Amino acid sequence: MLLRTHFIFNFFVFLLFLQLGIFELSAWVFLVFFIATCLPDIDIPGSFISKHTKPLSNFLHIIIRHREEFHSLLFAVILSLLTFLISRNLILTGICFLFYLLHLLLDSLTPYGIKWFWPLKWKTSGKIKTGKLGDALIFLVFALASIILIILMI
Repeated sequence: MLLRTHFIFNFFVFLLFLQLGIFELSAWVFLVFFIATCLPDIDIPGSFISKHTKPLSNFLHIIIRHREEFHSLLFAVILSLLTFLISRNLILTGICFLFYLLHLLLDSLTPYGIKWFWPLKWKTSGKIKTGKLGDALIFLVFALASIILIILMI
């Protein structure tokens, strides 16, 4: 999926959780949401997160393959543990884990799929091609749903 699709899908869930009072909006909450939404694609040359994390992303492009280590439950757990060790905040840790997983969920719907249980070879995949009609439809549906939810929140 394109970053815009990941972002708007995760943003809809973010707004829904705000509306339900599961967490409150703060700069830290939004920052963790945004990083967790973008971070799985740090291993793609030219991705938004790669452009903003050089030279780390350049090094990662050399040593790992896309949609392997960073697109796994193992890395989601490791990242969440690091988030907890740094923040000592269960809400931020949960936000990190949730929005990282939602990114993985969308990528598991593409033909390339992901290896949820990397380093095991088993992977899940779907039929929605990145940047094509299905990707655009998901973006449009959740953009519209986000706008409606924002209006309802006002």
